[in-house]
Amino acid sequence: MRTQQEYINEQKITVTDYEHYVENWVHEIKKPLSLMTLLLDNRKDEMSPLVHTRMLYVRDHTRQDIEQILYFSRLGATHKDYSFESLSILGTCREAVEDNLTLLEEAGFSIEYTENDYQVISDKKGLMFILGQIISNSVKYVGNNLAPRLIFSIADSMNSEQISLSIKDNGTSIPLSDLPFVFDKGFTGDTGSYLSRSTGMGLYLVQKMATDLFITVELKNNSYGGTTVTLTFPKV
Repeated sequence: MRTQQEYINEQKITVTDYEHYVENWVHEIKKPLSLMTLLLDNRKDEMSPLVHTRMLYVRDHTRQDIEQILYFSRLGATHKDYSFESLSILGTCREAVEDNLTLLEEAGFSIEYTENDYQVISDKKGLMFILGQIISNSVKYVGNNLAPRLIFSIADSMNSEQISLSIKDNGTSIPLSDLPFVFDKGFTGDTGSYLSRSTGMGLYLVQKMATDLFITVELKNNSYGGTTVTLTFPKV
């Protein structure tokens, strides 16, 4: 008769095997994406600008979906390989925008940044993932009547031990009844609502990653429409 410890050990092996499988799958699926990038770079002159832009959009959207799978696996792992370092908030935001530029341009976004900048201690890959998911959400829920805007603003209260990064858009607001649940795993809201086009995983993963990185995340509606996501970092 198996002991409880033997059962626990078997479960640990199963989880480890799953983690390795996901890591290997992501590695393999990135190969055709790399080939796609190579073709788009080298054969750009053979495509119309519209086709080239749409192919870049498909590539970047697929890459984001793959990253969701990878980080979902990593966040449940027993060993998390984070590397904390000093990061420029503004510089990291600009880099995240650059990584998602095709998605933003396809949706017609204008990007604005505040001039001030601060350093925080965080894991760059994890923070880039969080920013990428927030940007992706803004792209998904563009409003119908306004030119899409994304505004990055940084605030540092002299009397506080915190630094806040706010990311505002002017897209679709969230029904008030859905607000308490937007970070729940698999929550997609009522039919026709803000989250009806969502898998319910993006904001859930943002919350999980933020917790691991000691970041507080809050989402609220703007009075003029759209949403604001605020990331609050501890001062170190």
